[in-house]
Amino acid sequence: MSRSRIVLTGTPIQNSAEEVWALFDFLMPNFLGSHASFTSEFGRPILRGQRQTATAKSIYESNEKLKLLHQRILPFVLRRTKDAVLKELPPKIITTVLAPLGDLQRRIYDHFCQIPGVQSKVHDLRLDFDGQGELSSEIVSNRGMLKTILFLRLLCAHPALLKRKENLAEVDYRIYGKLVALVHLL
Repeated sequence: MSRSRIVLTGTPIQNSAEEVWALFDFLMPNFLGSHASFTSEFGRPILRGQRQTATAKSIYESNEKLKLLHQRILPFVLRRTKDAVLKELPPKIITTVLAPLGDLQRRIYDHFCQIPGVQSKVHDLRLDFDGQGELSSEIVSNRGMLKTILFLRLLCAHPALLKRKENLAEVDYRIYGKLVALVHLL
């Protein structure tokens, strides 16, 4: 048991009320009640009011629940915008750590690149990438390209993300790129 706990997050209420509950349950267990009671009192009503098909009544109830939740957590939230603290922050340091593909990742990648049309998509992606971390609107609007990017992202994160759940037991989680790089950093 720790004497104190701190949580840093971006915009939890914009993500979901459930995330707020999880953060506060870590900080102060049962402060917002059990997960079931929180979901009943706040989670579902807030979610109902945010749906596109929400009625005026459910939007009103959602806003009221958000206000009540905000009042409960406000004493424990210190909110600062980037602009407010930017002058106090040290210069950003970017460290690039190469995380090579594991053997299984390499085999999957090589096999994936042999699929007709994939090589041209990967080539187009390399040509179109503007070097600033953003893709052009043409690439983003191409559904097949987005699927290619998603597949490659999942593969690079961990090949288990590509496997069906029943096959996950056979994957060794300790030997892949990001995890190996993390171990070396630590």
